Amino acid sequence: MGQELLAASTITARRLLVEPVEVDVRAYPYDCHRCGAPQIVPAVLNRTEQFDPFSVFDAAEGHLASVVAELLAIGFHPAASSIRVRRSAGSQSSYLSHGCQTCDALFGAFYLHDQFSDHAVQQDFHQLPLVMRTSMTELDWVLTEVVHNNSGLR
Repeated sequence: MGQELLAASTITARRLLVEPVEVDVRAYPYDCHRCGAPQIVPAVLNRTEQFDPFSVFDAAEGHLASVVAELLAIGFHPAASSIRVRRSAGSQSSYLSHGCQTCDALFGAFYLHDQFSDHAVQQDFHQLPLVMRTSMTELDWVLTEVVHNNSGLR
């Protein structure tokens, strides 16, 4: 019994630490409100080919935006530079946010949360443009889920 438990624990640990999980970064098409330049706003993270409410995350701000920025940076995607700390006049604070790659206008979290809600109601996340398909460890995905589920965001 003890050796079976150890073997099961080893398999679970290997799965969490080593085995990759495919993830997609998807974007909202958006024309910048300041300069009018067409943009992609990479603010949706999901497990590849899974679009249920537990597999699609709103990455408009905070930790999930930093996860998306890191994945994009690792993949050398130019949209990685569009996610950085900016000052918001509306919230009277600075936070990690999405913005225009041309003029650096802030794309507010409130607007992006609304976009996420609209797509959640329509259940059409799969129709959003795919920015990048990559992988992370199962452990990284589980930790991302934990942060998401305890963040108070959708």
